[in-house]
Amino acid sequence: MPSKRKAVMMICIYISLLLMLFSGCSESNSTNNHYSYTSTRNFYRDEYDPQYRHYDDIIPVDKTTSKAIEIASHVSSGAIIVQVFDPEGQEVLTLSIDKPTRESIPIDEKYGEWKVRISIDEDTEGSITVAN
Repeated sequence: MPSKRKAVMMICIYISLLLMLFSGCSESNSTNNHYSYTSTRNFYRDEYDPQYRHYDDIIPVDKTTSKAIEIASHVSSGAIIVQVFDPEGQEVLTLSIDKPTRESIPIDEKYGEWKVRISIDEDTEGSITVAN
């Protein structure tokens, strides 16, 4: 009798584990608050090197990524210049950031590789995050 009870208990545990495993495997088509690309850079005046005054982020954009490129920054001195280019190389936006900023650039179903160019000077101190 005890081995029959043990077998039933093992089957119940096995079924419970399978149910827990499969309940966590749902797929969602929503991209809300989901970024496929994120880059954060911190700039310090005492670490400035003219060789690294420009940074290019190449951001792959398709139907599964966010519907906008998000830029968030905090600058305590100097400025961060941001240029955004669509997949055809057309400049979509230029920003000169010298204070805390949040910007959202819609991609308007232009899929491909977007480029975000970040430029700083010797007085720049702050950070910037680019996400999609």
